Amino acid sequence: MGSANKSRSRILFYQSNDKFKYLQAYKEGKYFGQTFYGATHLSKYGCDVEIMQNPEPSRLENFLKTKLKTDISFFKHTHSLIRNSKKADIIYAPYPSGLAFLLCLKLLGIFKKKIVVIVHNNRRNFILQEIYLRGTDKIICISKATFQHIPEKFKSKTSYLEWGPDLDFYKQKKNSSTQQSVHNYFISTGKADRDFETLLRALNNTNLPAILYLPKDYSPTEIKPNIQIKNYKGLFFPIDLLDEYSNALAFVIPTNNNTKLLGLTSLFEAMAMKKPVIMTYNKYIDFDIEKENVGLWANLKDVDDWIKKLKYLHENPEEAKKMGDKGYALCSNRYNLNLFSQKLAAVIKSL
Repeated sequence: MGSANKSRSRILFYQSNDKFKYLQAYKEGKYFGQTFYGATHLSKYGCDVEIMQNPEPSRLENFLKTKLKTDISFFKHTHSLIRNSKKADIIYAPYPSGLAFLLCLKLLGIFKKKIVVIVHNNRRNFILQEIYLRGTDKIICISKATFQHIPEKFKSKTSYLEWGPDLDFYKQKKNSSTQQSVHNYFISTGKADRDFETLLRALNNTNLPAILYLPKDYSPTEIKPNIQIKNYKGLFFPIDLLDEYSNALAFVIPTNNNTKLLGLTSLFEAMAMKKPVIMTYNKYIDFDIEKENVGLWANLKDVDDWIKKLKYLHENPEEAKKMGDKGYALCSNRYNLNLFSQKLAAVIKSL
């Protein structure tokens, strides 16, 4: 970073859930770029980026986190951020988590570097929310609904940008499946705040084939033979899923609530693979998947509605294919990582 041209912005990328371990996999084409939120693509738009490797947690940190649910890693992370930011102009973080102490130092005038953060959802803790928003130099929202909930006093330093998938990652494997094409099963791979109970009840009632990736700590009460359960094990790379994506009929994205942004990554994965979706209705998704004809909304925790939508796509494969094609076109023209990174670079360079 020290030899960078002065006209290029120097950026230190930080995420409390360390992304550095996935960087080599990304370079090898095994990992998608969208969850780096532009860090892998900003170099094309006049920015030099260093992706920070977080310090290893100590035994005490691991004990406090697992036994007492107390995370003190942000103290060590703050020290690393200060040290690593010496050659950077800007710290860029896709989530505010882990930045509270550094932002306090900034509010006190002790830390001087500019900080850019993506805010995905509103914080329930008012004090923490105030620290995040007040201490950040630039707030990025990737949902219009989230942008609208930013307090008016912070709107002048907030930008809304349309995020999207790393289409180049999906192109490398699309249509290259070594398995016989099936295109009759549903697939679910997301983990964050998922409503597996409703989805499983619907699938058990339809006998439609499905592959569901479930967290290791989730134990279904009933699984019929039409449902194949898989678990994430170890360091899992998205490239390992592309064959199953390619052979699926559709993605299913059941979420436990619709009062915050959920399921967006899975939605974009489906669209990048030319697959339709059935998804719990969520106003934080910027476009109406039914109006855009890329998928179907399902009512929150409504088993009967899920059954109806599952049957419709299974009985209308040609319509499902049209939805998949429209979803891919929408990503190509509007929601993709290249366009997001270009706009993000312009925002960063304006600081």
